Amino acid sequence: MNLYYKLERKFGRYAIPNLNKYMAIIYSLGLFIVSINSTFYWRVFSLNIPELLDGQVYRIFTFVVYPPFISFSLLLSVLGIYIYYNFTTALLYVWRDFKFNLYMLTGMIVYVVVGIIVYFLYGGEYIVILDPSYFAMSIFVAFAFNFPEERLYLMFFLPIRAKYVAVLEILIYSFAYIGASVSTKASIMASLLSVLLFMYFVDKYSFKNFLRSLFSV
Repeated sequence: MNLYYKLERKFGRYAIPNLNKYMAIIYSLGLFIVSINSTFYWRVFSLNIPELLDGQVYRIFTFVVYPPFISFSLLLSVLGIYIYYNFTTALLYVWRDFKFNLYMLTGMIVYVVVGIIVYFLYGGEYIVILDPSYFAMSIFVAFAFNFPEERLYLMFFLPIRAKYVAVLEILIYSFAYIGASVSTKASIMASLLSVLLFMYFVDKYSFKNFLRSLFSV
């Protein structure tokens, strides 16, 4: 019996049912907060590593309030929450509650650990504040790992399979990494690392299936 099934047997009863619905509500709340006062989130809720190490431990949980795509526009953020809910509903169908809970927890832990490591690597010279947008958007990569052949519509009219969307997202992240700030680099690293670690160690079948699908003719 592998580690995941041991964890599920021991902690499965504590899983939050339909967590994706609560996340959609949390993102909606975050959207309201940011639209009213854009600086409030970064001052109070963000994953500010120096403040976290100074005792503000609550930031480990509150940083996920930040909604996806809000840095682009309010309308795009609303659309992003809707897409997030649909993608996570599909994942919840195959993962069930405990695995989805574990995915979210893994992402949060990796974000915090990467942020702290990067902060100390730079000798505490930078105020490392991780951008949670990448954390929310990484769900699309997880979706593609589980449904690589699913047809999506890029820009609402261009049909493209989910596996190629995932590759495109990873490439965009990789290019964004170049020349980015220390905080952005840490955020990109944490988001991709959390998905890859989770898929490899918890959902290895989907991970291997994605790779086979990606390189098949």
